[in-house]
Amino acid sequence: MKNAKSFPKRMCLALSLLSVIAYVPAIVGLPFTDGMFSQLERMWHHSSFEWRANKLHAGDERLLVLAVDDKAIGELGFPLPRNYYTKALNEMTRLGAKVVIFDVLFLEPREGDKEFSEAMRRHGGVINLYTASITGESKGKVVVRRPVPILEKASKALGCPIIDRHIDLDGRVRTLALFDPEIGDPVRGSSAPLTSVAAAAISLYTGRSLEELQEKYPTEDGLFLMLNYRRPRTWPMELDPTGVPIYTPPY
Repeated sequence: MKNAKSFPKRMCLALSLLSVIAYVPAIVGLPFTDGMFSQLERMWHHSSFEWRANKLHAGDERLLVLAVDDKAIGELGFPLPRNYYTKALNEMTRLGAKVVIFDVLFLEPREGDKEFSEAMRRHGGVINLYTASITGESKGKVVVRRPVPILEKASKALGCPIIDRHIDLDGRVRTLALFDPEIGDPVRGSSAPLTSVAAAAISLYTGRSLEELQEKYPTEDGLFLMLNYRRPRTWPMELDPTGVPIYTPPY
């Protein structure tokens, strides 16, 4: 009778332990980065946006994405000549864009760098990318790749993509961190966490310091912001030979 009474407690304990292990396999040393519930969470997150596609709020009208598609690359060549970036930046300067982010790594000198850097200085609010990462070949050391000097000097700020830790197993990105505490910032100093390009943009646009953003968005490991998708207000699309837009899902 005593064993019969203790059976429910033991069963509850066993199920609780199994649930914890399924959620965090690493707790018992299993070599899995994701628990059983992570895939369900991703499916729910993905589906919730698809189900509400027609009811999603429109994106902020102050945000504009100027994309280079495959057709442009086919016509203009790859890498895209610098003079096209210069023309685009001059036009954004004319239109009054406060902050411009180039989601391109300008790591090698190219013809047109001088004119491009002059356009950056005229605008006064350009953010360029650099990378900082630890690889197996670097033996624990941080490998930093920065823009060519003439373009870095003309930049108002630099930011790191910080994307590797946010790519889920299905290839999608659902989370965001403004800073990476695992790597010291090569621009601000190794004592500061690595600054993302998003943090650099928010700081430059709002006038708030990076230190203020760190206080508001703690950098402790594992604390990520969940992305809340917004549909585009307008979305020019490439047309197929029959005149039908070639639709690529935004999420």
